[in-house]
Amino acid sequence: MHGPCGVKRVERFSRSPHEHARRLGGLAPRGRATYQRPMNRRQRRKNALGEFVQFGFSVDGSFVSDGLRDTEPFCDALIAFVESRGLSYGGSIDAFGMEGFVERWRRNERGRWSTVTSTDADRALVGRWLCARQEIASVAVGPLRVIR
Repeated sequence: MHGPCGVKRVERFSRSPHEHARRLGGLAPRGRATYQRPMNRRQRRKNALGEFVQFGFSVDGSFVSDGLRDTEPFCDALIAFVESRGLSYGGSIDAFGMEGFVERWRRNERGRWSTVTSTDADRALVGRWLCARQEIASVAVGPLRVIR
């Protein structure tokens, strides 16, 4: 088949290259391996699977309608509360609101900090503390989700 200017045009596969190779017998169906060995503990830890899955949750809040003129006292109180519970907060706080992500941290056997999975109790605790603050007009604590 010829294209414009008489140049021969190469026909493309109507299927994806993966599907074409599978039809030729080279690959397994998409998304399935023909044989998969079970992962050992080191591999599960590296890929954050099984018992090594780590969860965290998002926090969004808005301050009272006129906004905060000085957010430093609120930031200091939030950081003190979160760290006293073994959690960490990463995100932003400005004059009109806050949004961020909370996860649990602890020291491992080598003395290094590592993430640990957060729980629904952590979510509830942070949500109750934020609702009790007079600076906060509304709070939304997201569901637990996988960190990595």
